[in-house]
Amino acid sequence: MSQKVSSYSSLNRLTRWLVIVLAVEIVVSLVTIVSDTYQIRLLTSVMNYEYDYSTAIGLAQVNDLWQSVITEIVVIVTIFSIVVFLYWFYRAYRNLPALGATRLKFNPKWVIVYFFIPILALWKPFRALEEIYTISTNDYSSRSTNSYILLIWWILFIVSSMMGFLMARGYTSEPTPETVLNYSNQDIVLQFLVIAANALFIFIAKEISAKQDLKSHNIPTVQ
Repeated sequence: MSQKVSSYSSLNRLTRWLVIVLAVEIVVSLVTIVSDTYQIRLLTSVMNYEYDYSTAIGLAQVNDLWQSVITEIVVIVTIFSIVVFLYWFYRAYRNLPALGATRLKFNPKWVIVYFFIPILALWKPFRALEEIYTISTNDYSSRSTNSYILLIWWILFIVSSMMGFLMARGYTSEPTPETVLNYSNQDIVLQFLVIAANALFIFIAKEISAKQDLKSHNIPTVQ
């Protein structure tokens, strides 16, 4: 797909914002893991009758309030993270024609749309990321170490996204102690996946940004 060549726009500042947002999300995930772990221990103790009724009710109320606060923070940070991530993705792909790329497979706007189309979302954005990385870094080896890093990140991203979606759909409005325990254990796994995915993409985004800037110095932009 041929692309209209536009002037190059550095990702440097946007990448800094993306790194900050992803790092904040990592911190929130760590807090969530601690919170879930406490909730599991509390529920286990209550179910084993280690507290009297009034104490159990008091601890449960405090825990519910804390979990509600954490959930709201997670939602806000996640939404902001998605917005910054998608804009970074769009900008990174839009830079490719200015870096000398021709016959690209996608349109920058459609690269973002594919994230929201069932089935196509499973591989189209990854192919776009491969194109971004390959053209930005001049790494045309399909067996390079960094190619595997992209694939590992994508697997983590897909698994964590699907897991989060299924957990949200499966959560009941009137949970029992057993379902809350199950949900908390699943959430701990989910947060570890999010941490791993974010850490990898911080590395990927910083490298792409740096390599695009380096490559742009050797390619004249078209105004």
